[in-house]
Amino acid sequence: GERMTSCETMACLFFLVLWSVAGGLTPQVSGICRRVGPVKVAAAAAAAAAPANEVPRTRLERHFNSKMKNDTVPLFEDFETYVGTLPTRRHRVTAKHYKLCDYPFWAKDEDVDYMVKLLEYNDDDDDDVVDDPARAFVKYAAAPTSSGKTASALVGFLASAEKGKEGTSFTHYLYLPFANNNRTIFGIADTTKLSRNEIIANEQGAAFALECLKRRLIDAEPGQKKIDLDGDPALLADTAADVKSLLDEFFPEDARIFIHLDEHREMCLISSMEDECVAFRRGFMELLAGAANVTVFATYTKLPGEIPATASSGTCRDPVPVPGLDVDKFIETFLRWPTDVGLFDGKQERLWATLKFRLAAKLTKAGLL
Repeated sequence: GERMTSCETMACLFFLVLWSVAGGLTPQVSGICRRVGPVKVAAAAAAAAAPANEVPRTRLERHFNSKMKNDTVPLFEDFETYVGTLPTRRHRVTAKHYKLCDYPFWAKDEDVDYMVKLLEYNDDDDDDVVDDPARAFVKYAAAPTSSGKTASALVGFLASAEKGKEGTSFTHYLYLPFANNNRTIFGIADTTKLSRNEIIANEQGAAFALECLKRRLIDAEPGQKKIDLDGDPALLADTAADVKSLLDEFFPEDARIFIHLDEHREMCLISSMEDECVAFRRGFMELLAGAANVTVFATYTKLPGEIPATASSGTCRDPVPVPGLDVDKFIETFLRWPTDVGLFDGKQERLWATLKFRLAAKLTKAGLL
């Protein structure tokens, strides 16, 4: 396409994008577009030519074939089967469901790197990062709807996996959703079986975690996965031993497993049994977080209050910020247009900054983080 440097053309480029994500152009901007009509064609062609390696699915397929494929495990038999278990989101206009991994995640590299640092280690001390073996952690991201928290999990996993650092980098990503996701979710078959004894409810939550993990590995078909609760569940130590046996059976010895719990609060949410539900969810998360070579990452609009922020021993929750939107990366990917601000005068620089801010706000509002 032609090289574009004028303020009017910059405005046209940005508002064409705003139009595509927010649905509409102001009369003033429409007038600009009529004067620089070829820009529409250039922007559309550039979008179609966006590099495939910006899409998480491409990176994931490469990693899957290298590290995850396993003909003896139904979930890992082939890539398409595996992708079918990953997060989807419903488009609020078309009502269709789309795989999040099929779309770019425009985040700042330094933010993703920091996210990976927090996910990989159990103790973050700026200069000296070391594992704390005395306790387990539930990593979590709490943020509003359409903030990118669900999509960020796979991005963080891939950034870690691609480093290939033995003993530190993640090797396997498991997605366990409890709401939304085109109704391909895990749930309790009969909530009346939830015990009113909090100790037993806690054990039921642990047993539920074991069954969810087992079903995820052997049943990759779409649809709801309803799991029965046992009124007399096994002791926590016995269930933990069963989880260890399951992981030893289905994963290689050097596996570092990243388990993503999406909409975790929805796994057990009964208004008349709030305390018992808290105990149930705590049992679920503590069991998985305590397993060797497993990192649990929980995403929801609220923090996992079932797990304490600090404790002398046991399991703690640990916040992980969602990577921020990199509007420059979006421009480079979608418009494929150089942004050398060194060529702009003062007025153009101010307009450039203002337009980028407005674009970022529109993208965030449209849920395109």
